[in-house]
Amino acid sequence: MPPLPMPQSLALTLEPDADAVPALDRAYLGRFTLGNLDLEREVLGLFAGQAPLYLQRLLDADTPQAWAEAAHTLKGASAGLGINRVARLAAAAEGLDVFSVAEGETHDQARAEVVDALRLAIDQALGLIRELSSATG
Repeated sequence: MPPLPMPQSLALTLEPDADAVPALDRAYLGRFTLGNLDLEREVLGLFAGQAPLYLQRLLDADTPQAWAEAAHTLKGASAGLGINRVARLAAAAEGLDVFSVAEGETHDQARAEVVDALRLAIDQALGLIRELSSATG
């Protein structure tokens, strides 16, 4: 299936229900790690370290395939840990064609708008990760 064309107002249409999704699903994460708090901290720390690189890959994408692969990587990394808001936004971004933009908008602007929405969701998740790390160790 070809990517969807870039919507006019991405902030509202990228993933309209994303705010209703928890930034971090602790119950899912606990099942994933079999309740091992050290393992939770470790995998969340890995995500925290990699998240900026995932965002940069999206910004650097210069083809629809590179964009989709970068979004897919972020989707998988976040969904696997219960970082659901990021996962849903990344899934929506994966299906967008940021290379078919509205008149007057550049590809860089389109990518930046998507990355900004993802950055906000990641920042929220990272805040929860920091809280969890300080509360448990």
